[in-house]
Amino acid sequence: MEREQFVENLGLLVEELTGFTRMSGRIMGWLMTSDTPGVTMPDLTEALHTSKSAISTATRQLIQAGLIERGSVPGQRRDVYRLRPGAWRRLLLLETQKYSRFYDLAAQGFDLVEEASEEGRKAIQEMAGLNSYLAEETPRLIQQWQGGGAARGGGKRSVRTSKGSSPRAWEL
Repeated sequence: MEREQFVENLGLLVEELTGFTRMSGRIMGWLMTSDTPGVTMPDLTEALHTSKSAISTATRQLIQAGLIERGSVPGQRRDVYRLRPGAWRRLLLLETQKYSRFYDLAAQGFDLVEEASEEGRKAIQEMAGLNSYLAEETPRLIQQWQGGGAARGGGKRSVRTSKGSSPRAWEL
């Protein structure tokens, strides 16, 4: 896969699954695959074929979410952007907040359960139970992974990189 295609695919996936903009995902992809420790705004606009305002808006969103950081390099006048260490853990923890919000809404829906159909009651119970479970367990799973206690590799998984190989999820 070419770098540009990886960046575009990540942009699409981030947009679809997280609510961040496609440009935010593309910036994260470009930063991850960069051969320098930081990338300037002009570098991003050129590489991603977009405007300075689109980059500015997306980088501001990513900085506010704690996924990237803006810094400087000695001898350069321009700011550089870097992916923050732990950005993917942070992104997953942001998603965990969504589970809590779904649970809170389901809890409000319990007041309506008496008037709902059997299917409706089950759906509200499932919404509450699943989202409560995910809100509680996701941070625990991340801690377990960080501590090396995750199954299959102790949190130190690697990706096969030989051409033509397609690693299965449990081999990542």
